[in-house]
Amino acid sequence: MMKISKLAACALILGATVPNVTYARDLDKSDPDRAHILAAVHRLNDGEPDLKDYHYFVVDLIKDHDAAFACVALADKDGSLEMTDDQAEIMKFALERRNAQWVATDLGGVGFAVGAKPVQSDCKVEGRIVDTRDDVNAALKAIAHKPFSSR
Repeated sequence: MMKISKLAACALILGATVPNVTYARDLDKSDPDRAHILAAVHRLNDGEPDLKDYHYFVVDLIKDHDAAFACVALADKDGSLEMTDDQAEIMKFALERRNAQWVATDLGGVGFAVGAKPVQSDCKVEGRIVDTRDDVNAALKAIAHKPFSSR
């Protein structure tokens, strides 16, 4: 009987705290594709002299088979978020795995987080949360880019 009441108490505490959590998603760090996806974003941005020295603070990173979506905030070498008028600068990318290598497509210019620290809601594309390959293709279409090929 004691275990049930402890379990019920834990469930109530968890239920009360979950709605207050800042919503941000990040592909598990144990996923081998995570590093490759972020490397693809770096390859795309390293050609830009203004972006070459930045690191990325992952706000949202999802993968659906051979498609992915990354929403990152720019951070300096010390890990501090790059801020403009108390807003964090964020970038969004659609990615596709082609022949075992991830290739990134920029989904537009630098945007700004609503508050000082970006949350997943800042990562919407055309008002839509990106969760699946179909959502990634919708994001590409929103910027007049050809969607990824069918699987």
